[in-house]
Amino acid sequence: MNKRQQNRAEEEAKEEKAQADAKLRLDRCAQVRGRLQTLRADVAMYRFNDKGEKVYMPAAERDKAVAESEKMLRDLSCPAVPAG
Repeated sequence: MNKRQQNRAEEEAKEEKAQADAKLRLDRCAQVRGRLQTLRADVAMYRFNDKGEKVYMPAAERDKAVAESEKMLRDLSCPAVPAG
C-alpha cells in the first residue's frame, strides 16, 4: 500500500470509530433520559431486598438519583430533546 492509500484507510478507520462512539453516546443518553423520566413520574418506585420484601425508594434517594441522572446528561453532552 502506498502512503496515500494508507492515510485514507487510517482516516476511514478514525471516522468509523467516531461514528460508533457517537452512536454509543446517543444510546446512553436515551437510557439516562428514560431513567430520568421514570424517576420523575409520580409513581412509587421499589426494589426487592434479600428477603424478597418490597422496599420503596425514599424521596431523598429518588431526588439524589434525579440529580445524578441530570449530571450524567450534562457530562455526556446529550443533545436537547424537543418538547412535544
